[in-house]
Formats: sequence, C-alpha cells, structure tokens
Amino acid sequence: MNVPRIVLLAVVLISLVVLCAGNPARNVDGPDGFTRVVYWEKWSGYEAQAAQAVVDAFNESVGAEQKIFVEYVPVANVDVKAQVAIIGGDPPDLVGLWQRNIAGFVAANAIASLEDIDETQSIESLVLNPLLQACKYHDQLFAVPSTPATIALYWNRGLFAEHAAELRDAGLDPTRAPRSLAELKSASQVLSKRGPNGKLQRMGYLPGTAGSFDWYWHTWPIWWGGTWTDASTGRLDVAQEDIIEAHRWVQQYTKEYGYEDVLAFESSLGEFGAPDNPFLAEKLAMVRQGPWMAHLLRRFRPDLDVGVAPFPTRSGEPIGFFEMDVLAIPRGAKNPQAAWTFIRWLYDAAPLTIKEYREMSPWLSDAKFDESEVNHAEGALRLTPIEWLCWLQGKNSPLATLSDAFVATHPNHGITAHEFLLRQAPTATLPLLPNWSELLSEYRATYGQVWISDCDIAATFRACQKEIDSLTAKCIARYHRWGVSYP
Repeated sequence: MNVPRIVLLAVVLISLVVLCAGNPARNVDGPDGFTRVVYWEKWSGYEAQAAQAVVDAFNESVGAEQKIFVEYVPVANVDVKAQVAIIGGDPPDLVGLWQRNIAGFVAANAIASLEDIDETQSIESLVLNPLLQACKYHDQLFAVPSTPATIALYWNRGLFAEHAAELRDAGLDPTRAPRSLAELKSASQVLSKRGPNGKLQRMGYLPGTAGSFDWYWHTWPIWWGGTWTDASTGRLDVAQEDIIEAHRWVQQYTKEYGYEDVLAFESSLGEFGAPDNPFLAEKLAMVRQGPWMAHLLRRFRPDLDVGVAPFPTRSGEPIGFFEMDVLAIPRGAKNPQAAWTFIRWLYDAAPLTIKEYREMSPWLSDAKFDESEVNHAEGALRLTPIEWLCWLQGKNSPLATLSDAFVATHPNHGITAHEFLLRQAPTATLPLLPNWSELLSEYRATYGQVWISDCDIAATFRACQKEIDSLTAKCIARYHRWGVSYP
C-alpha cells in the first residue's frame, strides 16, 4: 500500500476513533509452539456460541495435528475496527465481515486476494456459484461465505385462519402466503386492525422506517423486478422507472393508513430481538426477514403457527435475495497461511456426526432441536464444519450440493423455503460497489422522505441520483489516483 493511500484512509477513519477505542487485545494463553490465528468476528449470543463451537472443533482436531490454534474474538463494529487495525499494522489473521464490505476493503487494499495465499480451486468448486461470485472483485477471490441467508416472508398462519372468510372475500387464499405485491397489500388491508379510538393496533404488513424491524427497506427494487445499477456502467441508479414505481407502492402504505397513524404505530412496536418483537407479539401479521427469525420464534413464541414463503413480487414469480457473512484475510496478517488452513478445513473436512461433534464441543441449548430428532439422527446426520456453523445459526448452506440431512434436521423449519430462494429462484444480491455504504446512506435519506411525506417520488429520486452521481465521481477520482477501477 503506498503512503498517500495510507494517509487518505487514516483521514477517512479518524472520525471513527471513538468507535474503535480499545481494539481487542491478543490472548497470550494457548499451547506453546502453536501458530496462533487471531479471528475477529461480529457475532454475539447464540451465533457467537455456534462459531466458538466450530473453532473448538478445529482446535481439537486438525489444529492440534498441525499445531495451529484459532483464537475466536467477538468484536463489535468489526469492519471499522479491522480497517483501523490494518492501517495500524496490527490486524487479526482472519476477520468475519459482511458481504457489503468486500469491494470497499479490496479497493482500499485492506484484504488479501486468497489466490495469492494458496490454490483456491478446491474450495471454489464446493461453493454455490452465486455466493462465490459475490465474494469476487475484479474476478479475484477475496473472501469465502461463512453463513449466507435469504430473505423471505414470515406469515402468521393463525391470523390468516382466523380471518379466512374475509381473505376469501378479498379474492385471496387463506391457506397460503401472498405471492404478488398486490396480494400482499390486499391481505394487509384485511388483517390490519384499529382500536375503538381509531388507532392502529395491528397491521397486516408494514414496509417500515429504514433501520427499524424491517432491515431490508432498500430491497424494494428487487421485489419490483428491477436492479440497483445501470447495466452499462455498473453504477448505482435510483432514478430508474422501476425503482420510482416500487417506492410509489411503498408510499401508498403511509398514504392509505395515514402518516401520523403509521408513525405512532411504529413507535409503539417492541425491539427486534426481544419477546415483544412486533411479529412475535402479533402486532404484525407478516414480516420480511431472514432465517434468524426461527431462533426468536423458538426462544420466545414456539406456540406461534408460522409459515415461511418467498417474499411477494410485482409479477408474483419468486425472486431470491441473499446476503451473507464472509471470511477474509487482512493485508499484513501475521499468519495468513494458517488462517487459510482453518478456512479450508471449514469446507473440506470430513463430515462429523452429532455424536462426534458433541464430543469436541458442548451442545448449544439455544440451537438444539427436538431431542427425539437428535436421537434419531445421532448416527445419520453428518455435516461438514461449514454446514454445522450454518445449521447451528439457522441459516442457509453455502455449499453447491445441498445435503438431505442438512434440510431434514434443520432447526429452522422454514429452511426449505430459504433454500428454494437461494437455489431454484432467480437470485439477486447487493451490487459490488466499493462505496456502497456511502451511497446507501444517501438512498436511505431519500427513503425516509418517501415514508413520512407526500413527496413527488420521481423528483425526489432524481435529486437523490444527482447526489449519488456526485459521490460516485469523487470516489472514481480517488480510486483513479490509487490505480483502482470503478466499480
């Protein structure tokens, strides 16, 4: 990395020093004579437990044989802290990032090409191709999937059954989830309820304020059948007619129910990861979320009758949208080869049975499924370490070949729908733009206007596009000085 580039990155990141105060210290304990791989990861709770269990399994098997010890370190704001550590010359050996970080980290020369560390073809052949391509930038592999996830519609079958007659009167089938956005809106109208004072008590579906319980506010172009980028340039283009039309549809929600009423209802909703989650509390009959919803249901509302289906689209034909957590090796890592050994083990280690896995790692009460199923599958359920990680976290498998055992015993009973969206439906994912987060912030501000006001959608998005074009031009100029092409 050249000096001007380091200086520029330092200037960009200096405002984030408060977030990065107290970067995790290296643990000095561990086996003498072992190569230590310091692994920073973003997860907490049951997801961190699952990752630690898989790390333990490596340390007690291949790690012990090859004298490699992986130290799992939970790190909040891992993407920011990793950049600071890389600039400071003391990065971890392995870092768990979000997919959206890949292009920006590569453009900043912050993560290494895995092809420069070792031969990657054996791993690439095992990864489902859409996931693999999302880990590449300028045709080079810079990361591998750790836990992918597709976005689906979780719907309350009990409420649908309770209002079956009204749903049929609206031309809907109460025994299945809405397939089109028109059906979604009709079902929402039937299932929404106001109290005696006229205030909203329940909504069938609510697109939601950006950053609220519905994290995927930015995916409306996908369900509308569009894309975020201009096909000829690869740049973000929010002034496309499909995007404008998609957000007109969103705006109709607050128009029809009343801006003040909707915002008051939103403000009354509980936290996502708590028992009063609005879907679990039945204040929302349908939500757009990922497979982690299964953990909340299992923990707080195992009695709730929930269906999982493709999220509705304009055409009624399913579209799979995926995002994923990924593993990358920072530039300047002290033990990149040992880190790659761990990654390779995740994918190509011999499958382990539940019994073998339990002998190496404590069983996780948060992730276990019915004991009768465990006992029945004791000898039959054999999964590779990467499958175990995804299974324990309730997410999709990243492997090109989906094992029957993974699906049949999965703790998320909606995994069939999630895997269908990843493997059988047309798929979409985030664009590989190095300044995606910056552009998304501008887009988010525009979405906020759409959600809380009767603004002119076309004019609002054209103004947003001007700001995006300006930000993109500055990014292109900056990357040109670095010798990096955009996007």
